Amino acid sequence: EIIDSLEPNMLKNTFIKSAINAYKLAANSENNKSAQELINDVNKNPLNIDANKNLSNHYFNEKEFERAFDILLDLFKKSKKEKKEIIKKLLFNYFEILGDVHPQTKEARRKLSSIIFS
Repeated sequence: EIIDSLEPNMLKNTFIKSAINAYKLAANSENNKSAQELINDVNKNPLNIDANKNLSNHYFNEKEFERAFDILLDLFKKSKKEKKEIIKKLLFNYFEILGDVHPQTKEARRKLSSIIFS
C-alpha cells in the first residue's frame, strides 16, 4: 500500500527504487524452502534459471551477496545466448538494489564484463 501511494516522481529516486526492488525480491523469494532444499533443486537441474534464481535470492536476502552473484555469474557462463539476457536482468536487479558503489556490485560487474568480453 505504501509503494502504491508514492508519487510518480518519488518512484524515480534511485534510493526508493532500490528499496522497492529489495522488498519485491524478499517478498517473492521461496521463503518456505531451506538453503539445502534450494541447493538440491539446483543440483537436480543445474541450468534451470528458476532454481538458480531461488538459491541466489536466498543468499542475497541473507546478505551473502558474493554467493548470490557467483551463482548467477556461473549460470551465465554455462547458459546459451537466449538465457543470458534473463540472467543479466537478474544481475542488474541485484546491482540496482545494492547500488553502484557497493563493493560486491563493483566486483560482480567486473566479473560479468570479463565473462562477456572473453
